[in-house]
Amino acid sequence: MQDLAAIHHLLGRAAFGPSWREMPAYLSRTPQEVAESLFRDAAQYKPLQVVPPPTMTWQELKDLTPEQRKALRKKERELLGRLNAAWLEKMISGEGVLRERMTFFWHDHFACRTQNAWFAQDLNNRLRRNALGSFRTMLKEVSESAAMIQFLNNQQNKKAHPNENFAREVMELFTLGMGHYSEKDIKEAARAFTGWGFNLQGDFIFRKKLHDYGNKQFLGRSGNFGGGEILEIILEQKQTARFITQKIFRYFVNERVDEKYAEELAMDLYRSDYNIGRLMHRLFTEEPFYAEVNRLRLVRSPVELLAGYGRLLPLQISSGRPLLNLQRAMGQVLFFPPNVGGWPYGTKWIDSNTLPLRMQLPGGLYAAGNSYGTQKKGKKRPLTMHVDWPAFVEKTGDIPQEQLALLVLGKQPAPEEQKLIDYATGRASGDTDRTARRLVAWMSMPEYQLV
Repeated sequence: MQDLAAIHHLLGRAAFGPSWREMPAYLSRTPQEVAESLFRDAAQYKPLQVVPPPTMTWQELKDLTPEQRKALRKKERELLGRLNAAWLEKMISGEGVLRERMTFFWHDHFACRTQNAWFAQDLNNRLRRNALGSFRTMLKEVSESAAMIQFLNNQQNKKAHPNENFAREVMELFTLGMGHYSEKDIKEAARAFTGWGFNLQGDFIFRKKLHDYGNKQFLGRSGNFGGGEILEIILEQKQTARFITQKIFRYFVNERVDEKYAEELAMDLYRSDYNIGRLMHRLFTEEPFYAEVNRLRLVRSPVELLAGYGRLLPLQISSGRPLLNLQRAMGQVLFFPPNVGGWPYGTKWIDSNTLPLRMQLPGGLYAAGNSYGTQKKGKKRPLTMHVDWPAFVEKTGDIPQEQLALLVLGKQPAPEEQKLIDYATGRASGDTDRTARRLVAWMSMPEYQLV
């Protein structure tokens, strides 16, 4: 028998869980073979294309009436909702899922909010394009994106009145980490980023008249630095490679960092000129990742949980406002991180409000017609979920229950848990109903919240 628990571990971290379509194939593969297939499938970049490019000029925007502005804001909210659903579907579809998983990681690392759907899509695609490529290129592209410039107020960063928001966050949260720069470094970097802006089409614009061309002192270097040179100096610091590697380790391996191994990975990342794909390939194919101490240690975030449902089962889920409401109730809405620091980690996802919802959701997958909804102004907006159980049984029906449990849970249920599962399946009306009851029982277990 293959190490199916190790494959569950890999897919829970490098994807969003096992795919029902590929379950029979997992039985004849090693974890390393599954990892290689994930990298092959993720080789091609395919952008998210939901929002059409804008055509409005600054003057046309300025001349809008209050009613037209209200209508524009409503349209942008609708587009962001469509963008949200389209990305979740992309995570579920399985095509290039490792790239989507990495895009999701960088979406949290470079946390950014904007009400402009085109800007949000553009930033998301910059992350996706570079998700397994060069961190150097990604940092530059993100820094010059309209969404990030807008979110961190660099559009207001001018020679006469430097704005320090972006300069501070690019070091504290995106590259070096707190304690590895001074307040003077922030002020000098802010001067270097003066004049950075964007147009309504999301293109980067350098406004020469607003830039500070004076000499700057930054991280022990002196010169007439521009923003791009500041980023290069930051990347010259080995601490940047350490910061990125340790964050990746906490996110994909264990919140308790193996300092020695992480340092080895960080220096390899530095020597490779920040080749993210190389780092992730090492991580997912080397023995330390598969150690027992790292398995079933991370709590699935709400989006990981929803995407995991869609990969594990042939699931149809309603989009639009109901899907957004569900994400909001669970505490994580794509494209809307709580702040520039991103979402919380680990057990912070679990509290008295979110845990009951997480445990109840699988019940809605048992049969057609189940719905959840929120009440607003007297109107109920139901979320409908439907699983094609016959299709699931046709694909996985020959897999023994013990092996299926390893792929779904990463472990065998404890004896007392198995008794409850046997009771639920003992009331089934046939093979399909029995499989559905078993899967729902597994997904309702506390262990399913872990990967």
